[in-house]
Amino acid sequence: MIVESPSEGLIKIETMKFDSVVWQNIQWQNHLMIIRPPSVLSTVAVIFIAGDYKYTQEELSIFRLLALQNKAYVAVLFDIPNQPLFGGLREDWLLSYSFSKFIETGDHSWPTLLPMVQSTVVSMNLLDDYIKNTGDKIEGFILTGGSKRGWTTWLTATMDERVKGIVPIAFDNLNIAEQMQHQLSFWGSFSPSIREYVERGILDDLDNPVKRDLLQYIDPFTYRMDLEVPKLIVVGTNDPYWPIDASKLYVDDLPGYFSMVYAPNARHGTEVFRVTQAISSMIYHINTGDALPALSCKIVSFEEGARIHPVVKIGDAKLNELRLFTSSSPDGDFRKSRFEFEIIDENQLIELSFGLPTAYYIEGVFTFGGK
Repeated sequence: MIVESPSEGLIKIETMKFDSVVWQNIQWQNHLMIIRPPSVLSTVAVIFIAGDYKYTQEELSIFRLLALQNKAYVAVLFDIPNQPLFGGLREDWLLSYSFSKFIETGDHSWPTLLPMVQSTVVSMNLLDDYIKNTGDKIEGFILTGGSKRGWTTWLTATMDERVKGIVPIAFDNLNIAEQMQHQLSFWGSFSPSIREYVERGILDDLDNPVKRDLLQYIDPFTYRMDLEVPKLIVVGTNDPYWPIDASKLYVDDLPGYFSMVYAPNARHGTEVFRVTQAISSMIYHINTGDALPALSCKIVSFEEGARIHPVVKIGDAKLNELRLFTSSSPDGDFRKSRFEFEIIDENQLIELSFGLPTAYYIEGVFTFGGK
């Protein structure tokens, strides 16, 4: 059912409301905004997985521009999850409640992530049918979303072969059981940002077989061999949800192409420019087969510092600039620290001296597909 058509000029925009899944005897309903540019050349459509059905004109402009620049269908799936439920529960309180019901009953249908993924799959079905009815044709989807919608992005990619690439945002938490132990060793306690799970006791006694079953069930890392699709992982450098080095617990075990896109000082919100550039790069890569660039480092650590040599694989891109980002913290807690950068040379051997605990990374700025 079409409920809104905020079209502008030659861009066609329609929003449909649909029944997606029945979960715990509750009928879920979602809104799917579909944006069609005047010319469609992309063989993949983008689906942003979003929360409540609301958006600003600025957000709509971003979606429109992404569709126009990439000549691609762009859709926004709202109401992931449906909320409030169970007496007013929303977001992480809703997820943590559903996890507690899994622990209580052993019923694998309880975690809210299940209908979140199922609703996303239904949205792909609807978007595919919509595109066919217009006379256009696509061959798959790029999924993206932030935080628990990023979590949903990862999980959906493990179970539906129509997903050709993912850009998960602000979910740096694969290998969940190890991540929770890492939080305790890194900070001495769990992040206050995940207090909903702490207060419900989800993270108590993680050696409990039922809790380990839960964490494995909801963890994209469990299904990582089904994650061959290219992955551009967008996270804020000082996201308070996860330790700054959380990615070390999973990225080297992921199959296929991946790259980290760090948004400096963005915390849990990341950054529009880096997100849209990552999505545009993914669209171009899938449409053309041109190789995405890759950046790594050879590191020699010593007691008071490190020597770093950047290793750049250009692929089919052009390297414009390398940036060395650094931040120091008296206590090794970087959640409130600020990252600054300096431009470095591709062949430069970098020597860092650490008077304080220091975090660093190298960012490559590339031209890829003319962008």
